[in-house]
Amino acid sequence: MEKDYVIYPSVATRISPLNLESRFKEAKKRENFPHIVGGYTRPEDIVASIKDMDERGFFKTLPKEDEKTYKQQLNRAFKSPEENPWKIERAEKTLEHVPEYEEFDVITGWVASLLLKPKELWQYKKFGFRSIADFVGSVGATIWEMNRSDYRNGYIWESTNKEGRQFITEIGGDTNADLGIQRIDITPDKTIDPTGNEVSYRPKIREDSKYVSAYHSVEISLLVALLKYVEQTGVNSVVQVDRGEQLIEEFQSVQQRGGFTTEHLSPNNPHIALHFCGFEYPIPKLDKNNSTTSHTFHSLITAGGKWFYRIYIGKEDELVFSCQKDNHENKIKPISVTFEPSEIDHLIRGTLQQCAKGLGRTPLKHALDAIRYRFSEQFKKDQNIQ
Repeated sequence: MEKDYVIYPSVATRISPLNLESRFKEAKKRENFPHIVGGYTRPEDIVASIKDMDERGFFKTLPKEDEKTYKQQLNRAFKSPEENPWKIERAEKTLEHVPEYEEFDVITGWVASLLLKPKELWQYKKFGFRSIADFVGSVGATIWEMNRSDYRNGYIWESTNKEGRQFITEIGGDTNADLGIQRIDITPDKTIDPTGNEVSYRPKIREDSKYVSAYHSVEISLLVALLKYVEQTGVNSVVQVDRGEQLIEEFQSVQQRGGFTTEHLSPNNPHIALHFCGFEYPIPKLDKNNSTTSHTFHSLITAGGKWFYRIYIGKEDELVFSCQKDNHENKIKPISVTFEPSEIDHLIRGTLQQCAKGLGRTPLKHALDAIRYRFSEQFKKDQNIQ
């Protein structure tokens, strides 16, 4: 598997003198630069990584006052990972994650050693870190993330909710060209790594991630729901300022890219008006218990065909996605992901970029046609608006 890491904001400032990005670009030019991310990692692979560090002279520069503690903590964690989990304090509870072996390439400092010099690797105090583990792990996680391919990256933004939790959200396509919205909690919670040290990063764990994993060509359905949300709540949005003209003009200049499917290069007639059936009905608003007895006409289907991401409006005008089976008996709606009103333009732009980059199955032209239609005279006629 491929591990992702959450690197806390203070890390970038502290390690900036190391110029990791420029070092990384130069290192990637070397033929012998190792493949860092991905693949099955065995315990013996980690032993080989430690041996590699030793052969390159890194342990000769390890300060004597840190050597015993560093090696003892590392050996204990490596030999018994189940007994030495990551511990992440969140919402008055402690989340635990048993380390996978590939994480030890970061924890041991091997990944950091690929760019740092032998003397630099142990200078945690110089860069304002608590311990060797904090420093080498934070640097290693930063390099690990640099090494990840961004070929299919979608539209990404950062946000903070009312509780002060911080998120990175990405709208992009999966390997089947289906729409995906992934929201990662990047709040810098107090984190103890498997060696027992407080550190400034963590592996992304299950509790960090929330998803909208829809199926097939749902981008126009999502856009229609977003347009209805803007109209109903009156939230400030780029589509309200000039009926979407500036947004359309902006994306008309974006060249359509092909993806895993051919729809982008030979678009058919999508019958845009059909996507607006039920547009006249309001999106149901949830009460303080996330409850409603009203049916929503806006939803995104999932791959199984029996589950849908139903769309609602929260008690404080949040946009809410609720994954449910194809029934409406339970008036309390399970919350999958919520978005603040201030994020609405990110969702709109992200959906358009998803189409433009060929990450899904809907051509950009069809998505722009949907916005045009919403503000057209034909829409008024079809909706019988006087």
